[in-house]
Amino acid sequence: MSTTTDLKETNTKRDPGRWMALYSVIVAVLAVTLDGALMGLIAPAVAQDLGADAATIGLISSISMLMLAAFILGGGTLGDI
Repeated sequence: MSTTTDLKETNTKRDPGRWMALYSVIVAVLAVTLDGALMGLIAPAVAQDLGADAATIGLISSISMLMLAAFILGGGTLGDI
């Protein structure tokens, strides 16, 4: 004996929370992408303001990405709780 479900019934039930989750993921990915792109754009201004050489600007950029990765790991851990 098999059971079947009505397709119309399952397709009409939509959860608005799914769309909010999708928008949250899109905003997060956009923020991470812009962070990496903008760091390259602001590097000359930071170098001029701090009087730093290219190696120091590279270090600042690396530390920024390292902090971003640390917050992503922490946020993922908190999201799993």
